[in-house]
Amino acid sequence: TMNNLKLSIDEIAVLGDKINYLDDKMSMVKARDIINMIGRTAGSGSILGLKGDKISALASSFLSLGKAPEVASTAINSLFNKLANIDGQDEKFKEALKSMGMDAEYLKIAMGRDASGWARYVFKRFGKSR
Repeated sequence: TMNNLKLSIDEIAVLGDKINYLDDKMSMVKARDIINMIGRTAGSGSILGLKGDKISALASSFLSLGKAPEVASTAINSLFNKLANIDGQDEKFKEALKSMGMDAEYLKIAMGRDASGWARYVFKRFGKSR
């Protein structure tokens, strides 16, 4: 739920403004779908130290690809959970990281130091590998 973000009233207003901005600027993205996805992914996103604005930006990216909120939320949660549990992933996952120039051990250490910055780095690398 949105409670996982632990936002103050003022922070909720700022997040609402950002969601409205994404709704206005992205033709396939609707505010209600972003809110739906935040509700579905905030728990796993908060484990990585991600705030509502980062989760809403990621959600809008998936929605802009024409994915239904339910499908996109499942994909995002799966990604968040895999990234949060790098040690528990199989070699295929670790090889995929290597193919993008990332090392699982380094990412694990980096996540401990700055989870949000680490997650931004990973998402940036994912974007470059596509």
